[in-house]
Amino acid sequence: MHQKLQTAYTEFRKAGYRPVESLANARILLEWKGYENEYDDFVRIIVESERESYFAVYGEPEGYADRFGRYHSPEQAKQEIIDQIELNGCWHVISEVNVSDDTENPEWEMVDSIGMCVGYDDATSPFENCYVIDLMNAANKRAREIIIDSLYADLLEV
Repeated sequence: MHQKLQTAYTEFRKAGYRPVESLANARILLEWKGYENEYDDFVRIIVESERESYFAVYGEPEGYADRFGRYHSPEQAKQEIIDQIELNGCWHVISEVNVSDDTENPEWEMVDSIGMCVGYDDATSPFENCYVIDLMNAANKRAREIIIDSLYADLLEV
């Protein structure tokens, strides 16, 4: 296995992903890094503070029993969420592709996003936030489309 692929695979395994997911995620991440590094920041992940209230979107939480069988009341559950938001924020994570040929003045196109990301030290990390790898994959797909379209346009001009 290629060293970079092995390293990324190992990181995903450490983050708790199953072997098959880790391998797929490692491939997505390496493709992403290629577009990020070799194509002058062709893709990016950005975060914005969520504009809507968490509770306006999801409503009031219900009580629950944790993995140790301890019951948490609805009030306790709500306070846990509030504490997470106060500690790490509530984020809207977005993947984008530069659709401009001008690297000095990029024109970013939103490809995919996920909102209400709560409880992450780094909401943009694919090792911590499982949704980020899907955002990267969507941006990779769009980047391939742009590159192929550009190649076809060049061929048609010849």
